[in-house]
Amino acid sequence: WLETITLVLFSVWFFWQSKRVHKPINTKVFQSLAAISLLAPYNLLLSECIDLIPELIHAELRALPMFALIIGLLKKVWSSYQPIIQHLETVALVFLTLYLVGDALQSGTIWDALIIGVLSIISLLIGMRYQIKDYFLVGIGTLLFNLIYQTRPFWGNLPWWAYLLFAGLLFITIASYNEWKKQQDDDGKFEQKLRQLFAQFKKWN
Repeated sequence: WLETITLVLFSVWFFWQSKRVHKPINTKVFQSLAAISLLAPYNLLLSECIDLIPELIHAELRALPMFALIIGLLKKVWSSYQPIIQHLETVALVFLTLYLVGDALQSGTIWDALIIGVLSIISLLIGMRYQIKDYFLVGIGTLLFNLIYQTRPFWGNLPWWAYLLFAGLLFITIASYNEWKKQQDDDGKFEQKLRQLFAQFKKWN
């Protein structure tokens, strides 16, 4: 506890320094250092209590607070640098996803797959709610990967003719849709709706 209090006071000192400086860039730097230094007491407490926490969520407890801290700094402290911030947020989101997916693949338990699935849905909902492309695409991509990976025993045990059947049905469906589209009086409405949806998606952040 003494080490934790010392580290917290160190973060508070950084925060006080941000109030003393006058240049905005110096204020942002000290605020960032104050926030980042909070990871030290958090990791110290986590390492002391790690044996009391199920191993299932160890990776999430390490990665999610760091990700939340990075996003908070980018959105609140460095919000004036919007073009750069958006790229950094994307990089942080991709690294978080790769880390958690890698941990889930390494453990190989169904609970890890459920956690990744829930986090993917949350990312998807955040992307839809706040119209953020990165969260939406990463959520969908991770969800589909998780679904395909978890059902790989089923796909791997199918006979070769089943794949040919699926491919044939797909081609027949595409050909039937094209023929149906030619015979409709309102030809082009479906494509127009798709273009409208795509145009609206491009307006997302």
